[in-house]
Amino acid sequence: MENSPFQPGAQQQNTTDEWFHSLPGPAVEPPKKKPFKLIALVVALAHLVVSIAAALFVASQGPRCLTTADLQELLGRTDVDAISSSSDFFFNYQVEFTPSSTSYNTDAETTGVEIVKQISTFYENHPNKSIILTLTSEYFNDSDTSLAKQRIEIIRADLLTAGISSEHIIVKEPTTNDPENDAEMATTVNIAITSTATCK
Repeated sequence: MENSPFQPGAQQQNTTDEWFHSLPGPAVEPPKKKPFKLIALVVALAHLVVSIAAALFVASQGPRCLTTADLQELLGRTDVDAISSSSDFFFNYQVEFTPSSTSYNTDAETTGVEIVKQISTFYENHPNKSIILTLTSEYFNDSDTSLAKQRIEIIRADLLTAGISSEHIIVKEPTTNDPENDAEMATTVNIAITSTATCK
């Protein structure tokens, strides 16, 4: 008797083959990360930690005192004597106003606008320094008291607008003084640049 293709043995063999071929192949292993990438990550994190630690250390030390080098920068020359940065005589700007007005004297050698710009640039370039700006003025007649105050306030407002924090600005009441002659008029506001006595 001839074998039939539908014999049980043949059918079982076909089923076994189909099952075997239906099995999933071996899983493909993901590519291993290269060691140098891990090292680079560790180095970057270490650098970040060191930078943060250094910044915190500097901040904990408090603002630094102004130095002779800073005074040379303000004056624009190197032939200067060393002086304590907490002294009122460390550095001073004289802002000139036109007589009997609150307008800057545009004929001055250095105008009020230019002085404010110079101070704000110095302030921005020395973020870790103790910089205190003390504004003072004087008047010769009691009727000029209000004018002296207004001039100080104008400079204070311009300094704030230029980006200087109010914590760095001290405003003092104008003081009275006797003129050298009856025709003389008070026209200036003084800006003293100093450091605090507690600077490092």
